[in-house]
Amino acid sequence: MAHTADVAIEQDLSRPYVYTNARMVPSGFDIISIKDPKKAYILYAWRIENAELHRGAGSLNPIYFKTHGRYYYTNAYQFQAGGPDNDLGATVHDVTGLPDTSKIKEVARIRDPEHPGGFHESFGYKHSDGRPLLRFFDLKPGLDGTVKNISRPIGAWIPQWNSLPHNMTIRWPYMFVSDYEDGLQVVNMMDPTNPYTVAYYYSCDCPHAQGAAGQGLVGGEPGTWGIDVRNADGLIVVSDMQTGVWGFRMEGFTGWNGHQWGLPNVSNAQDWDNGPDGSPGAKKVS
Repeated sequence: MAHTADVAIEQDLSRPYVYTNARMVPSGFDIISIKDPKKAYILYAWRIENAELHRGAGSLNPIYFKTHGRYYYTNAYQFQAGGPDNDLGATVHDVTGLPDTSKIKEVARIRDPEHPGGFHESFGYKHSDGRPLLRFFDLKPGLDGTVKNISRPIGAWIPQWNSLPHNMTIRWPYMFVSDYEDGLQVVNMMDPTNPYTVAYYYSCDCPHAQGAAGQGLVGGEPGTWGIDVRNADGLIVVSDMQTGVWGFRMEGFTGWNGHQWGLPNVSNAQDWDNGPDGSPGAKKVS
């Protein structure tokens, strides 16, 4: 049975779209219109062909990007051996024509036969040289100690002792966290040695799994999975594995720009037209 996984929101107010994954079987993604956040609805749904034959966790990690005046959406996958697409890392769809879903086109599939099992965490960003890039992370060098790693924390935070923070995004001084059974958590990081919770919401009243299903799931796995923030107006979106996608407003948080805090305007949200602070500006990319 499929369930909701990661979530991403477009940053342009003129493109009010949220992307979320349908994980497991059938695996794919949904595009949600939030033109009126109080009346959000699924605008488009896509599922991989022969979904019932695929094995593994499937769909995750939604990323959208803009290049040459067009908008694209990449969706990652993790399919196991014993079924099709074990080497499939991601699909790429052209979503420029939204809200006209008839104009959505699959334009590419990224495969990596040398490293089967698909992609898990990746990050799309505008490079300072003007190129939009999709970066995949290999944690092995850090785990093996062959590259420098963080060796000493300066602070710590957790909503309760048996919690399990999953995904997070920072808009200084706030850290927005999707915390499975503990829902949406917002943490003030102004003093990194003493972070504290300033807001929270339980999107799923999930009982902790009992018996073998709950073994090793500290804090449990059901509940809030993904999180993202739209900088223009401060809209917070989270995805819950049981209850779907939620939108939130936090009192006093009406948008974010790093310059307001004396910082570069840098977050997981990208300025696809101009690139990051300090870059030469938009360039023609072949």
